Amino acid sequence: MKNILYIALTLCVGLGLMSSCAEEDSKYTVDLSGENSTAPTVSNPASGTADLSEDAAAEVFEVFEWVAADYGAPVAVTYVLKMDVNQDFSTATDLVTTEELLASPTVKQVNDGAIALGAATGEQLDLYFMVVSQINGVEESVLSGTEMVRTVTPYEVVIDYPTIYVPGAYQGWSPGAENGRLYSYDFNKQYAGVIRVIDAANPTGDVSFKVTPEPAWDLAWGGVLTAAGTGYTGDLDPSGGDFSVAPGVYAFSVDTDAMTIEMTKTDDWGLIGSATPGGWDNDTDLLYNGQLRVWEITVDLIEGEFKIRANDEWVSDYGDDNGDGTLEAGGANIAVSEAGNYTLQFDLTGLTYTMTKN
Repeated sequence: MKNILYIALTLCVGLGLMSSCAEEDSKYTVDLSGENSTAPTVSNPASGTADLSEDAAAEVFEVFEWVAADYGAPVAVTYVLKMDVNQDFSTATDLVTTEELLASPTVKQVNDGAIALGAATGEQLDLYFMVVSQINGVEESVLSGTEMVRTVTPYEVVIDYPTIYVPGAYQGWSPGAENGRLYSYDFNKQYAGVIRVIDAANPTGDVSFKVTPEPAWDLAWGGVLTAAGTGYTGDLDPSGGDFSVAPGVYAFSVDTDAMTIEMTKTDDWGLIGSATPGGWDNDTDLLYNGQLRVWEITVDLIEGEFKIRANDEWVSDYGDDNGDGTLEAGGANIAVSEAGNYTLQFDLTGLTYTMTKN
């Protein structure tokens, strides 16, 4: 069965000496089956191993050039260079969007995109590339070109994810502060992160905040949140007042295309033990680093032991049975053999941790 689109275009038809014009609707039939349409074709396909080097991060990874897609009608077309670690492009990220017939992603773009897709640093893997076309404003008009594959080894780097900000009473109303950032891990308009929304001056009172797209007050979104389950939902309103929520640690999900915000209460992690400032009686709160996706703290420790636990209670806790940097649920206390200032980072997805003496 043919995949047919019917497109109406409004053309400006000149009258006289171009002194005026009249609008005229022209309808076109676009066949996406391939019989009368052609997907963009890369004119310089390459394969084999490509170099990813941090020293060359700003350099062009590769220049992809293609022959224009042909829809059989005079339509405006946008092209997207997609990349994925999966050959079926089921998790593809958009590297470059353009109306031109070439794209020149940098080494950094490719490396960051590969890591965001789950590629392990220091390990060789195949990356798949494809150019797709779409008639501007017509989602059903996508034509996909043939795939290309390059073998690379990503290097370790802190990824510069797109960021939005959540200034509020819990962190001094400071847009751009380290505490209060959400990240777009897929490099789109959906942002996520975990924030402790608790005002130290009033730890049991409701907390006000806003959302800003930049680390400044030029534009700020607020509004009214509706309680939903263990959290809240609402819309981002540029003329709205402060958001207000009960104190707690929340997993945020913000969509700046749909202009929506969702918050769900989540675990609040901290250190406890004889090596920590609070001993075995009081937890020392960790902060969530959304860019690295770890819970972390820089803190003075004394010789002794510690564990990490959730929500100031012994329901969910982690230790290290073998002293190898791997976290085990309910595991052995982690030893601190020398007093000093330490930076601790805990990856509760990969169940690993690091402890670095500063």
